Amino acid sequence: MKHDDLATWIAQLHPQVYHRLHYRWRKAEYRPSTESLAMLNHLAISGPLTVTEAAQHFDRAQSAMSELIDRLYGGAAPDTCQSCGRSINDGTYCQYCVDESGRLQAFSERFERMVLWSLKQEPDIERSEAEKRTRDYMRTMPAWKDHPELNA
Repeated sequence: MKHDDLATWIAQLHPQVYHRLHYRWRKAEYRPSTESLAMLNHLAISGPLTVTEAAQHFDRAQSAMSELIDRLYGGAAPDTCQSCGRSINDGTYCQYCVDESGRLQAFSERFERMVLWSLKQEPDIERSEAEKRTRDYMRTMPAWKDHPELNA
């Protein structure tokens, strides 16, 4: 099958697969938020997007899209940093989460940088709230979910 034919076939198949997987939930099952459902319904029409494309398309920050996708699929998407959720082209971690040698930064350093980023994004919140939100978020990331400082 030619590349263009394959792309057309996937684009036509995507809405059918989406509706089959996400159409109904039983009362006891987890039901995505209204925002998540709206995004999934829109994606059923538009077709698959990368996290970066979705962020641009929905006029959201990449981190917000990563978090939304994370909630929908129960883990970081394959093209996201396993430490912070940023979009990446390849590898496990983004350039901001690794040290000079390419290893994941120490927890304390990554935590502090994420808190500072939160405070920069929302200057009106208290540091304690930024720390709480950062801990809550880091618990959802594969690189940190079992870290002792988050589970104490």
